[in-house]
Amino acid sequence: MKEVWKKHRIFCILSGAFIVLVLLLGDSLNSAYAQEPVVELSGWFSTIWGDSKDGRSSITYTLTGENGQRTLLLLDETAVKELGGVLSAYSA
Repeated sequence: MKEVWKKHRIFCILSGAFIVLVLLLGDSLNSAYAQEPVVELSGWFSTIWGDSKDGRSSITYTLTGENGQRTLLLLDETAVKELGGVLSAYSA
């Protein structure tokens, strides 16, 4: 009977160690740690307001560079509101 308990105890210890290892490894592979490099752009900031026939509205933000290349900006509306809105950037 002691041999069964000894094997069970070893199994529990190894299982616990394996779970901890998996959690640590999974946390280190989290995409939040792998950030893309920052890219700085300059140009003309545009806001495009649109309304559809079914009553839905949309706002699109773009940045047009000196070469005419237009970049679509994906802005978090909640973060934009917390910063005072996109129009507050014009007063800076």
